[in-house]
Amino acid sequence: MWLKEKQFRIRLGGNTYVDVPDLVVYKGKTLFTLKRHDGNGELGIYFEIYNSSGQHVASVKRNQIYRPDRQKESYRVDGSAEECSLADMDTGDTLCRVRRIRGIQASPIELEVWVHLYTPDGFLFDATPTSTNLRGLVMTGNVFVNCPTGITITEQRVGIG
Repeated sequence: MWLKEKQFRIRLGGNTYVDVPDLVVYKGKTLFTLKRHDGNGELGIYFEIYNSSGQHVASVKRNQIYRPDRQKESYRVDGSAEECSLADMDTGDTLCRVRRIRGIQASPIELEVWVHLYTPDGFLFDATPTSTNLRGLVMTGNVFVNCPTGITITEQRVGIG
């Protein structure tokens, strides 16, 4: 069984989050949820991917990417048990990559996540391997520790920590 987790270390968009229950909250809704398997201790991330038109493209559940059948012609999923990615077949752009880091390598990070996703209303959350880009604000190399929320986005502002 996968249970919501409060203790973890992940890198999302070039920034590190340590024990931050809500990584990113957009207009009151959490964009990413972290859960841990109660049997093997694996950390899993859950989130939804939309395109710029607000159309649902894929879901990430337990570090795996799932496309609806109607998206199989437009988006390609590649990967292995350790890393998976989603690419737009028209442009070749990678929209999402989730990489597990296990064993000795897992300290201090358990997951690395990169995403180029839109919310259903068209807001772009762009978290590249090196930075997070929000409304002209570029964040890189930050470490968020024990904050209730890492990034809060409303219509008027972006809040950090």
